[in-house]
Amino acid sequence: SSSNSKLCPACGCSGMNPGDALPNETIEIEFQKLITGIWSLDNENKSINRSFVCKNFKSAIEFINEIAKIADSDDINHHPDIHLTGYRNVTINLYTHSVKGLTTFDFKLAKAIEEVKVDFSPKWLKENPSNNILAKANNL
Repeated sequence: SSSNSKLCPACGCSGMNPGDALPNETIEIEFQKLITGIWSLDNENKSINRSFVCKNFKSAIEFINEIAKIADSDDINHHPDIHLTGYRNVTINLYTHSVKGLTTFDFKLAKAIEEVKVDFSPKWLKENPSNNILAKANNL
């Protein structure tokens, strides 16, 4: 028998309650811990976002599937908004729906997402060299 107090108010899953939105000072500190130039913080400190172009559709789907595994893992259990447009353009939006802002869960998920290597579009990667550390090795 599970207790309703343990259900996430955002989606009703059995994950931990994320608590209140973080104050701006804490958001700024946590944002600085993320890889520089990869994420952006919206103007109101309500979400962190990342956009990039994959090599092809398959690469984009593989990346999204890896994020799904992380998001559903027991130690994360927090879900991003992921958008795939133009068959290979990926945008990730992180925020906690239940508080309409950022919590520690969002930064934990961002750090976990940073560990996933991406098969970027070579042209996009050349134009965005700060992402090189996140690129899959070229197996040409």
